[in-house]
Amino acid sequence: MRKSKSFYLLFLIICILLVAPAAIMARDAVIQRAIDAAETELITREFDRAYSRIRIILRYYQEREIDDDARSIAERVVSAYTSELAEADDWQRLKEIEQELAGAPSSVIAQGAEYFDAARQKIAEAQAMEQIREEQEAILEQEMARLAELERQQKEGLERQRQLELQREQERQEYERQQELLRQEREKLDAEQRERIDRMMELNRSLEEERELTRRQETEQFYQRQVELENARAEQEKRFREQLELAMQSSMQSTEEILSTTTSFGYKMMIGLAVAGVIVIILVVIFVLMTVRQQRIQQQQFTSTIKTFQAMQMAQSDTLRAVLPFTPDGGGPAALPGNSNAALLTDQSGGAAGASDAEAMRRLVEQCRSYASEIDKITNRKNAAATVAELTYKISMAMGHEQPQAVLHYAAGLVYDIGFLNIDQALLQSKTITEDQFAILKTHTTIGMNMVFFVPEEYRDLFKDAVSKHHENIDGSGYPYGLKGNAIPYIARVIRVAESYVALVSRRDYRNIMDRDAAFEELYSHTNFYDKEIVTALDELV
Repeated sequence: MRKSKSFYLLFLIICILLVAPAAIMARDAVIQRAIDAAETELITREFDRAYSRIRIILRYYQEREIDDDARSIAERVVSAYTSELAEADDWQRLKEIEQELAGAPSSVIAQGAEYFDAARQKIAEAQAMEQIREEQEAILEQEMARLAELERQQKEGLERQRQLELQREQERQEYERQQELLRQEREKLDAEQRERIDRMMELNRSLEEERELTRRQETEQFYQRQVELENARAEQEKRFREQLELAMQSSMQSTEEILSTTTSFGYKMMIGLAVAGVIVIILVVIFVLMTVRQQRIQQQQFTSTIKTFQAMQMAQSDTLRAVLPFTPDGGGPAALPGNSNAALLTDQSGGAAGASDAEAMRRLVEQCRSYASEIDKITNRKNAAATVAELTYKISMAMGHEQPQAVLHYAAGLVYDIGFLNIDQALLQSKTITEDQFAILKTHTTIGMNMVFFVPEEYRDLFKDAVSKHHENIDGSGYPYGLKGNAIPYIARVIRVAESYVALVSRRDYRNIMDRDAAFEELYSHTNFYDKEIVTALDELV
């Protein structure tokens, strides 16, 4: 068995020794054919195929010294092929060839070194351009994404806006619905209040007629008593004079008789006594006459004051016609005092709008007069509201207010005490009241604010100021808000002065009625209550 294995091994070695030279010779023949083929392809300019054969040749000579023929063909093929690739701008292929020839002889590599450098530069430039392009694409993508996000946000914003508009529309509709409900409720309350006031007025009308009749009878009786007293005084004075004349005649006769019967001495004594008696009698007569004259002057002053107050209370519409720019009976505009051009409460251009405003103002004044009449009735004050309103108008005109504004002040002066219409009439007629009852009376200022519903909206704030603040004092001691100085609206300050003046000169207790000078002395002495400029203006008017 061992001999057999040795034989086989020897046979194998012999075969290898015989085949190896043949194999070497066959490989050299293949390389030579590759060189010949490369030569042919180089001539036919098939450089890529020639380069493929050169790679085979170079791999063959990678571990041995390359011969001159192989080097020469390799150099020429590399030179021609790289030149062709450079002309075709195939820089990537040149880079691959440079990498493939990394182990080739330097002379072969040198044939394409120029193109390899150019390929590296071009590839670097291309890579840089590619990087720039990629960056630009990235920026473009980011911008597109940003624009898409903006578009999405815009769409979301539009959707939110649409939702908000829809919500606002719903809220607006709900608000209008609530306003309509409030308006209906307000109209209902106004109607109920008007009905209540009408009922109160109707109930008061009959009572007021009876009281008016009673007041007239009392006034007539009062004047009748005054006439009777005056007649009695005149009769008494006449009798006194007759008795005085008789006494003087009797004295003179007695003196003459005495003079005729006395002696010279007695004559002188009697003359002296007679003269002294006559002097005494004359002094007594003078004293009596002065007393009677003083009583007559006082009576005339008292009667004059009563008549002045009566004339003020019983003033008719012709007085207002001389004061206001329209007639009280609704007969249309009239001229103001001292205005020869008959200035009217109409638009200066004479347009329909001005006439409409004048008509609306006339209606407002008529409404205020109607309420003023009811206020005076329930408070038992004859024409007090109209008198206060007239003074308010005159003061406003004197202080430089425009005529339409002064007319509004007149209208507000008519209803400044409208709150009394919601106060218990029994309380208003009470001669004495408690502190709690007075506190109730003071609420007429705040109650009245809700009773000027009939006044157009554009004038309502003025009327509310007149109704709620006409008891405020300059020093802040008034009510209901304790306002001071100019914080009190003008309309409230002027009504405060006018009302106080009317109250001073028309007190119900005739013994406490003040004449004009005494009333103004009272007003000037309380500058902490009243606006001094307004008091001065009133002083110059009346």
